[in-house]
Amino acid sequence: MRDRWMDGARYRFRQGAAALSAGRDEPVDDICTRWLSDGELELFRRMSAHDRAHALRVAGLLLAAGHRDVDLIAGALLHDAAKSGTPGCPGRVRLPDRVLRVLLARVAPSVLVWLTTDPDRPGCRGLYLAVHHARLGAVAAGAAGSTARTRWLIANHDGSRGIDAHLDALIAADDGAH
Repeated sequence: MRDRWMDGARYRFRQGAAALSAGRDEPVDDICTRWLSDGELELFRRMSAHDRAHALRVAGLLLAAGHRDVDLIAGALLHDAAKSGTPGCPGRVRLPDRVLRVLLARVAPSVLVWLTTDPDRPGCRGLYLAVHHARLGAVAAGAAGSTARTRWLIANHDGSRGIDAHLDALIAADDGAH
């Protein structure tokens, strides 16, 4: 149990370091213009530098593994889009929100649920987005013109494996890209 906790702590430390070191004005990679529609590309550009860099790593892992499904690659590029807020839920997931989500999920899951039931709870918007980003991201992707399949992949990327081969690939790439 202790080793698993330490692995999780190391993972979050690396994630935090990556968030702090992400460039502010990185160019939109050619991968985006190839795999995303104009509306999806605009959604991608609204993501934080950290989340854009992570999404590019996820898509890159999928492409390196031979995946060429448009919905899967678009889902990879947009799976964390709502962490930068949505029109109905403005805000941004910041590093403290990411850390607090993980800690509360492990030590006080009922508190995490309580804190994230209302997007307007004072001081909790980022935490709300961190917890609900998959569902909110699917809605935002729909508004950007994503297909139903892409929206489904985004909505379920924080879920269980074994439901769908493309979803399994997205979850594995997401886990491997941190």
